[in-house]
Amino acid sequence: MNPSSIQAILTKFEKVGVFHKDSFHHSWLGSDSTYHSIWLCHGDKHTRVGTWHKLFETNPNLVVVNGGVTSLNGRNRADVIASDTKEFQEFRKLWSDLRSELAALLPKKGTPLGGPLKLELPR
Repeated sequence: MNPSSIQAILTKFEKVGVFHKDSFHHSWLGSDSTYHSIWLCHGDKHTRVGTWHKLFETNPNLVVVNGGVTSLNGRNRADVIASDTKEFQEFRKLWSDLRSELAALLPKKGTPLGGPLKLELPR
């Protein structure tokens, strides 16, 4: 993994507002629920974005709109999402882009690590 690749990803998402745009920090999940989150740190900036929409949407009859879960009732999921609030649509795009970029950093194949793990964090 090349540190400059990580730096480039963080810079890219900083430009779209991941560290300062309020709608990206909105709680897009319900209380007492399971959710996924991504923590990002870039210099002195840090943030966490979290959502439950991917978990609920594994059910083909459900869709998450404006952070809430609802039944599709025969509607097309893409159409329902397209009519959702601009803020949640932007969040969904950010989430999808983040997941794709970060997943691309994972090696396709690894080798077991023997011995102690030593990490050196940049300052």
